[in-house]
Amino acid sequence: MPIKLIFWDRDGIINVGRAPVAEDATDEEKRKMYVLSKDEFELVPTAKEAVAKFKDAGLYQILVTKQHCVERGLITVEELEEIHKYMQEILGFEFDDIEVQTHKIPGQSKDALMMAAMQKMDVNPEDCAIIGDRASDMELGVSAKIPVRVLVTWQSEKDGLTDDIEEAKTNATQVVKTPLEAAEAILAN
Repeated sequence: MPIKLIFWDRDGIINVGRAPVAEDATDEEKRKMYVLSKDEFELVPTAKEAVAKFKDAGLYQILVTKQHCVERGLITVEELEEIHKYMQEILGFEFDDIEVQTHKIPGQSKDALMMAAMQKMDVNPEDCAIIGDRASDMELGVSAKIPVRVLVTWQSEKDGLTDDIEEAKTNATQVVKTPLEAAEAILAN
């Protein structure tokens, strides 16, 4: 069955992400993990081209992202929305939906956001693909029963997260270096 909906992770896939820090990191170190303004927002090389390929193919595209910087009081929901507005401007594309998890809720993960988005778009998990850069993104795809899970490694390689890449590969159906390669791989199936 052809893919109808693409789920995009944001940090490390659409925009250049920040390396994670330890749980016991200082507040200043934790602040550096997040993109907190449009001035800090930088597109990942080939992200714009990848989004355009899916747009040309007529696929739904939904951004699903955890942004606990809101919960930590580093940014407001309105400021986050401004970043997403700017992101869409420089992409030259508006996502069909943007699902954001701003707070850690025990027992709830991004897959609940994905299931709600699938329902809105009237598609089943088997009609979807997810593009992410971390083990947690690939685990999310498994949890949501999404059959096509593409791991993009450029950000993790840049950050030296080889253990995360190896862990992520166990749940990925394809491993590529860039968002454009992810789009090409998905569209080739």
